[in-house]
Amino acid sequence: MTIRAQVTVALVGMTAFSLILGFWFSVKAVEGALAVSMLKQHQQEARLLASLAAVSAPPKQLEPFMTALTTDAPTRYASLIGADGKILLHSGTPLTSGAVPVTVVANAGAQSFQAVIGAWPEAERARTKEILDPIIASFLQIGALGLLAGGLIAWGLGLYLTKPVQELAEASRRVGAGETAVAIEDVPANELGELARQFNAMTGTLRALETLREDRMSHVSHDFRSPLAAVEMLADFLLTQDSDRERLTKGQREKLATIHDGARRLRVFAANVLDAAKLRSGRMEYRREKVDVSASAARAVALFGLLAEQRGVALKQDTAAGLSVSADPERFEQALANLLSNALKSTPEGGAITISGKQEGSRVRVSVKDTGSGIAPDQKAKLFMAFGVSAAAPGALPSAGLGLFVVKQTVEGMGGSVSVESEPGKGSTFTVELASSPWPEGPGEPFRA
Repeated sequence: MTIRAQVTVALVGMTAFSLILGFWFSVKAVEGALAVSMLKQHQQEARLLASLAAVSAPPKQLEPFMTALTTDAPTRYASLIGADGKILLHSGTPLTSGAVPVTVVANAGAQSFQAVIGAWPEAERARTKEILDPIIASFLQIGALGLLAGGLIAWGLGLYLTKPVQELAEASRRVGAGETAVAIEDVPANELGELARQFNAMTGTLRALETLREDRMSHVSHDFRSPLAAVEMLADFLLTQDSDRERLTKGQREKLATIHDGARRLRVFAANVLDAAKLRSGRMEYRREKVDVSASAARAVALFGLLAEQRGVALKQDTAAGLSVSADPERFEQALANLLSNALKSTPEGGAITISGKQEGSRVRVSVKDTGSGIAPDQKAKLFMAFGVSAAAPGALPSAGLGLFVVKQTVEGMGGSVSVESEPGKGSTFTVELASSPWPEGPGEPFRA
């Protein structure tokens, strides 16, 4: 049960309890007042009897007065007993079954008498009911309005009390999802406000640390690019252009190929780090060109061909001829390379990875399918987060968690989309969808994400 519901139930329950308690006390108070009223009525009747006894007249002449005394309730009985125990006056009506005798002491001058009044309980109850029914009806109406008002007030109060908690929970969720530019704007002036201020201070520190970390990583990655490019270029020169390349043994060629392949993949990693910093700061720019899908896929496959062979994974290309997309060629090829790299990390020896592409209307879908370990449902939400860690096959190199983040951000920056279909133990399929028609800005113009 939510806090708002708990507050509502508690306040409505307290209101209902107060109304019931107030109703009970009100009824008891009215019944007590009626009982006192009846007793005063009996005392008044007893004083009247005592006054009649003091009249020096024959009892026969006083009978009309006694009859008038019991006119309202013919079955009632009234009598007056003197100090000597003799009945001085009586109404002449017997004390019938169901009537309750009420004895009241009455004084007339110096004389003291004892009056017996025959009270009829049903008549008294009817009188009580006649008085209580309107009071109960009014109380129930007021109580219903009170409960409705209490429920509305409780719901509003619960909303007021839980809104800062919900905002804090949502902000915490966003920070947990990788956002750092998160702050709570409406800070209440209470204990929750102090918690919100501490949260804002914490996220400010996180932003500063994140900025420092990204700057350092960007600088280090930038410094890596030139040496890595030199290593890659020299290895390629020794393998393909050096005049003494024919004198290289098979083992030397394999080692140079490994150096060349490793340098290229490290260059891609350095590019991912730099691109991630640009994406997070909104400084990424794209060139819009017509990109041959098959050629880009072939280069991405060649980039990881040696690594796939070493890991015992079959790497295949199955893209339809003539496919082209409107995209930044370097970013598009980098996205495919990152998807292949991610697939290799999760595909064990003996598995297979296939990159395919097909036209669907005005868009092109390029998919990278693997037979790896798959992705658990609870990991999909974090799959495209910066520095997220995905499941890797045994013996795979650890991932920095930037590849899929860069893929999603760059593809969406080029007007496309990225989706994933996966089942644990049955592999994954990542699909990039881009337009095959030119971008709205016109050919050749840069686009800033």
